[in-house]
Amino acid sequence: MAIISKERLLKVLVFYNPWWKTGVVNPKLSKNYKRFAFYEAMKRLNQNNIRRTVVLTGTRRVGKTTIQYQMIEALLQNGVPPQKIVFISMDHPMLKLSAMNEILECYHENIYPEQDVYYFF
Repeated sequence: MAIISKERLLKVLVFYNPWWKTGVVNPKLSKNYKRFAFYEAMKRLNQNNIRRTVVLTGTRRVGKTTIQYQMIEALLQNGVPPQKIVFISMDHPMLKLSAMNEILECYHENIYPEQDVYYFF
């Protein structure tokens, strides 16, 4: 049984993914300066010949989330449909209380039904 309703989950997902409506990432989130890790992560993300997972590691507050927003921005600029990109912040209390399969079901039922998407956690 779900603790959080799908309607509330959807509101949180929409809040964290404004590009679904605007088509762009807020410049305050993506910043202009790109670190070396951004270019390395994009190199791996753009390898179309393999199924891949790109993992950014590091201590808190070093810029991992900023790099994720920059990657989302690059995908949008390269023509990836905005609804095909989902950012899920596990820092949000409602998302912490939800099972991952509930969050993903909510996203796929309401935003993008296909499974070939870009997930950012």
